[in-house]
Amino acid sequence: EVLMVTSSFDKRVPWILDSACTFHICSHRDWFSDYSDVHNGDVTIGDESPLEIIGIGSIRIKVHDGTTKVLTNVRHVPRMRRNLISLGTIEAMGYKWAANNGVLKVTQGSRVVLKGFKGQSYQ
Repeated sequence: EVLMVTSSFDKRVPWILDSACTFHICSHRDWFSDYSDVHNGDVTIGDESPLEIIGIGSIRIKVHDGTTKVLTNVRHVPRMRRNLISLGTIEAMGYKWAANNGVLKVTQGSRVVLKGFKGQSYQ
């Protein structure tokens, strides 16, 4: 099971809220609002396979309250099967996050800026 938010581009392709990943990752090049090619790194997934990072940029996502947020420094990894939001990166930006009863909330002060819901695993 995972905690996820949906993308403003395709509701069937969720963003997974991941406390273990180092940075945000997206496999869809056309979702980036700004983009720079990079060819200097890999990301290692759970089975220890390396996947090449080929770009970095920003992506707009629609969140629980209908507003649009911008994820910056998102790595483009075309072979990645899931799109990940790094909770560590979010936390380093000064936000707090907590999960309770299958709902994860990212907050800034008393304002909820991102909300994820427990869902089924995606293969």
